[in-house]
Amino acid sequence: MNDQKNESPVLSGETEVENLEKNETTLAAGVEEAGIEASSETAEEKVNLNQLEKIAARQREEAAEAEEEREAEESHSDAVLPEPSGKNKELSEEEVQELSRLDREQIVERLEQLYAKEELEDSKNMVALLRLKYKEKTGEVKKAALDKFLAEGGNKIDFRFSDTWEERFVAVSQKIRDYHQHKREELEKLMAANLQKKQALLEELKKLIEEDKPLKQTYDDFNKLTETWREIKPIARAESNNLWQSYHFLVEKFFDKVRINNELRELDYKKNLEEKLQLCEKAESLLMEESISKASKELHELHDRWKEIGPVVVEKKDEIWERFKAASDAIAQKRKDYYDKMQAELEQNLLAKQALCGKAEALLAETRTTAKAWNDGTAEVEELMKLWKSIGRAPRADNDAIWERFRASLNAFFEAKKDFYRKLKDEQTNNFNLKVDLCAQAENIAHQRTDYKAATADLLKLQQQWKEIGPVPYRLSDKIWKRFRAACDEFFQKKSAYYDSLRSSESANLAAKEALVEEAKALAVDSRDALLEAVKDLQRRWTGIGHVPMKEKDRVYADFRSAIDEKFKAFGSYRHEGRNRDFADIQTPEDASRLSGKDVSSLNNRIVKLRADISLWENNMGFISSAKSSDVLRREFERKIRQAKEDLALLEAKLKMVKDAPKENPQA
Repeated sequence: MNDQKNESPVLSGETEVENLEKNETTLAAGVEEAGIEASSETAEEKVNLNQLEKIAARQREEAAEAEEEREAEESHSDAVLPEPSGKNKELSEEEVQELSRLDREQIVERLEQLYAKEELEDSKNMVALLRLKYKEKTGEVKKAALDKFLAEGGNKIDFRFSDTWEERFVAVSQKIRDYHQHKREELEKLMAANLQKKQALLEELKKLIEEDKPLKQTYDDFNKLTETWREIKPIARAESNNLWQSYHFLVEKFFDKVRINNELRELDYKKNLEEKLQLCEKAESLLMEESISKASKELHELHDRWKEIGPVVVEKKDEIWERFKAASDAIAQKRKDYYDKMQAELEQNLLAKQALCGKAEALLAETRTTAKAWNDGTAEVEELMKLWKSIGRAPRADNDAIWERFRASLNAFFEAKKDFYRKLKDEQTNNFNLKVDLCAQAENIAHQRTDYKAATADLLKLQQQWKEIGPVPYRLSDKIWKRFRAACDEFFQKKSAYYDSLRSSESANLAAKEALVEEAKALAVDSRDALLEAVKDLQRRWTGIGHVPMKEKDRVYADFRSAIDEKFKAFGSYRHEGRNRDFADIQTPEDASRLSGKDVSSLNNRIVKLRADISLWENNMGFISSAKSSDVLRREFERKIRQAKEDLALLEAKLKMVKDAPKENPQA
């Protein structure tokens, strides 16, 4: 059977492997005497109770025998098997039903009673069933405790289970294992003592051969000695073959010495032949035995008996041995095929477990930054654990190592998960403190700010910051959000009430601005500067009027701008007032040479005046509001500056021609 001990990782704190080590349930406690641990059968196997116990009983026998046979020599070797200790009473169906109805407390008390009364040898099947039923019932109790723990808000990784009955069960299980260990040690001592006894018999046989006594007395002593030899069992397997060879050699030597007469020897040969023929028939019947372990064990016993039987007539010696050996070889081959198949299954199990280890290590290597990612990863880990439990043992040499590899990955995964949630908790606490600060700022804006435009921008920034801050502890999330939202709602309600009061005056403001449009259309001025002063006055009065209805805003402003633009168009391009001439008659240096000193002075004055005007207008541009309503005035200043720069460039060119013009010859 496959041994699944120590192959079940857990999600939190106390690992499931530790729990299994405490509550290990073996189906074949009797097999412990042969040094074999039987595996725990899960309660999930879909067979009824009677079938489960019958299968378990059969597998217990096969497991013990299989372990012994794995280490034995070929079926026709000279090994000696120890006698099984204890009767290992089989359970009736009524007893199975009775034991299945016991609760956890009664099971523990029954196990303690069996141990106290030293009834373990005859009750191995009962002990195995009790331990199996305890694990099933404990599994139900643990599941109920876990469900309650989770329902109360606990985290699965923090769950722990322990009670008085669990501790008592672990204690009595350890005592039972110690008891069987003690039995094994006693068996080893017995085999060592038997070895010494048989070695002493060999010395007596040597003396018997060397002594010169009457034939009958020598033969009687020889029979007593061989009978004693047969009664001494068991002995250590490693010493069995050497002992047998020494014994066989001395027996042959004895027969050579005593020289039993032919009639007596023929009679003995005939008796030995009949016994060996019976052994051949029994060996051949073992070919029909379904249990490989049972067949191998009985075959070993037949071989032991064969060695104890004396020789047969020479002409039958080879024939009878070949017949016995053929049956032994057939059973040995059948056993070899069985273990080869079992080994192949173990190798396949190892490959499957190596694949699961690779998946577990890949899950551990993944980077997870959200709780959802960790929950998804946990689901995958739990699925890997279920698959692991469904796979049988790996080869003995690899089983512990592959389990440690798998368990190390899972323990590392859950440790990383705990670390993530620990950091997440700290981060959420910090996020909560940040949001408390935002709530205080929002409440300050709602209670004290009346500059609604700037305050709205500030509050929107706070809302954006709120979105950028990560989650807070779940139990505080709703509370802190309601506080922040209440402050925002309070502010926007106050803002809405304020602007509702403003809309009642928008109609009056519209009428006032339409009156300014009509006033702009009716402007009558005689110069551009006068027009500029009038436009400045209209602009100031326009800006002083409050909001108008939104749907009329663009229309009334367009009318106002159009009326002013029409007035500016009426004056045409810019020319500096007070100017008598524009020096248009200066086209060449000769024309410039004819200018009088007064004309040149006038030209210089105009250039200086244009430069001063441009500087003044550019300075005034810096004081014009960036509001849309100031576009008309801004465009007019830009046009004036542009026109003045064009005139300045033209006049500077003409002045240069004056400076470069040839001077008149004073001698002419």
